[in-house]
Order: sequence, then structure tokens, then C-alpha cells
Amino acid sequence: MSYIKYENVTKAFGKTIVLDNVNFAVERGEIVGFSGRNGSGKTLLFKMLAGLVRPTSGTITVGGQKIGASFLQDCGMLIETPGFIGHYDGFKNLDIINSVGTKRADREHIRELMARLNLDPDSKKAVSKYSLGMKQKLGIIQAVMTDPAILILDEPINSLDDASAADVLDFLRELNSEKKTTILIASHIKGDLDSVCGRVFRLSDNKVIEGETSPKATQPDKKVIE
Repeated sequence: MSYIKYENVTKAFGKTIVLDNVNFAVERGEIVGFSGRNGSGKTLLFKMLAGLVRPTSGTITVGGQKIGASFLQDCGMLIETPGFIGHYDGFKNLDIINSVGTKRADREHIRELMARLNLDPDSKKAVSKYSLGMKQKLGIIQAVMTDPAILILDEPINSLDDASAADVLDFLRELNSEKKTTILIASHIKGDLDSVCGRVFRLSDNKVIEGETSPKATQPDKKVIE
């Protein structure tokens, strides 16, 4: 049984069909990418998996359980622009988010993650003064800090310079290798996906096209279930 499975999933807003009869599967422990133009439906695809948006028709299952009206459990996500309390520093923001979650991280682990992505956990700099790239990295940390089984990242290296982007991709490889985290990444830059993903799906004309194996991937090829 596939870990994550979309079966005949369609999402329409009124008469406008955004995703049409989508079918694909992701195995546990894979890193899978989704490429496509802005507006092709990548974010919507992820929101349905997370339980933030319900499909018009079809089913999405995780571990054999249907995703319904509730949020996906044991899942970290960065979807669209991360939001933080601007007058608090980075660590305090993460500590607040951590304190209200059902699954909580050790505070020292949060500090280690910040240092790993070159954010000073002791800095009192307000997040409102952060650059876009710094905010993006803080958003990635809030998504991964509880070591979720599934990680959903929508344009995770958006706003990052080349060196920071490469570091984040290395970090995701480490996370997958050490924790066996199942990671779904969306980007409109396919080259970034090829460097880290075992398969890359393409969104085009309201469809999700069968994933091709990345030329740089070390993961075994998995066939998509249609």
C-alpha cells in the first residue's frame, strides 16, 4: 500500500477546474518534487493533503486513512508565506509556535536547527527586521522542528541566495537520510528539485504528469499508480 495516495482528485472553484482527475502515489521515505508554472496548482495540491482545502471529488489517503475535514497529523508544512510576530525575535517566535502544538520539540533542538541554517538563536533581532531569506529559513525550521513524519514545503528556497538555497537542500537530504522523513517539495525551478528529489512530477493543463526519476537521485525509482 502506498503511503500517500491521490485517487481521481479534482478541485474546482465554481466552473473553473484547477486540478482535474489527479492520480499519483508517494512511498514512505521518498523525497518527491512538484514542478510547474506559478498558478499551476502546486499550492492547492498541498493544501488538500494538509486538510486545509477539501477536494471537489476524489480521495486522498495517508497510511490508508482518508484525509477529511481535519488537519493531517504528524505533518510539518511551509505553505505560501510564513507568518510570524514581527516584534519578537526568531527563537521566541518558534518557542511560541512550539508551545501550542500537539507535538512539541525540545527547545535545545530548536536552537540547533536555527544554528544549522545560520540563524543565531541568541539574537534579539526582531523578525520584522529579518530579510526575506531569513524569514524563509525560519519558516522551514518551524515546519521541521517536531521531526514530523511528513514534510510539505511550498517553494522552500524562494527568496534565498544560491549559497543558502544549496544549504537548505543539503539540510533536507540530511533530514530524509537520518529521520526517513517523507518530503514533498514544490518549486517552479525544476533544477532545484532534480538535485534533491527521487522523482519530480510536472503540473500542466490541470493535470499531474507521471514523475520522472531525477538524474541526480539516489532513491529507487517508484512507479506512479494511475
